Amino acid sequence: MTDSASGSALPDDRHLVEKVRAGDVAAFGQLYDRYVRLIHTICYSTTGNTEETGDLVHEVFLRSFRNLAQLREPDRFGSWLVAIAKRASRDWIRRKMRDRHEFIGIDPGGESEDDAPGGDEQMQRLRHAISTLPDNERIALHLFYLDEQSAEKARKVLGLSRSGFYRVLERARDRLRDILGSEF
Repeated sequence: MTDSASGSALPDDRHLVEKVRAGDVAAFGQLYDRYVRLIHTICYSTTGNTEETGDLVHEVFLRSFRNLAQLREPDRFGSWLVAIAKRASRDWIRRKMRDRHEFIGIDPGGESEDDAPGGDEQMQRLRHAISTLPDNERIALHLFYLDEQSAEKARKVLGLSRSGFYRVLERARDRLRDILGSEF
């Protein structure tokens, strides 16, 4: 991995995790910078609201920092973090359902149209279609196309073989094509 601005080699996840465990909190900042967009995408697909997404992202990174000693394979930090994000998202949904049952009949005020990024109707349809995909397909699309990660890096984050990653990516594209038709 290299930093495109300076051309210097970036430390891998294992090295950064080991530095954090040795007390270098700044190294956790590098891990945060590396994965925050991905975690934000996972959390946003759960909440659909930018404010609550920010809170959930914060919770995911806090959980990962507190539990870093439990990570057995430091080179799999990305996969481990995604698992924490999925777990935190499930917890968020459970809390929302519990709250909804407690306050039945009261609208908690959902997301406004202005909260959704972009006003373009096609982009909104695409975002909605992507949000209907299974987690692994949505994350694969995000990593490969939006974060422009290599297939090797993306497959490691998802814990897949190379061919498994390409199958997931192909399924995601096929589902999107079925949902959106020839429009895209």
